[in-house]
Amino acid sequence: MAEVQSSADPFSLQSRIERSEQRVARQREIVEDLIKYNVAGPAQRLLALMEQALAELREQAREEQPDAPVPEPAPEATQPQLEMVATE
Repeated sequence: MAEVQSSADPFSLQSRIERSEQRVARQREIVEDLIKYNVAGPAQRLLALMEQALAELREQAREEQPDAPVPEPAPEATQPQLEMVATE
């Protein structure tokens, strides 16, 4: 028999935002680890792109449903922009 899938639409904007938030959090952890070895440059650029994509999803959610609140990241999840490490 086929498994019953949850009623939440995995392609809904809210689901996409939640998955994006999870990926950004994982990427932040990766960047933190790579900073220790001074090789975080590419990972930091990827994190910046991921954060930009998440911001665009949130903006799209605001435009589609102006009355519905769009969850913002928790204050502890927001970290200051990390310095770009120059690699040669």
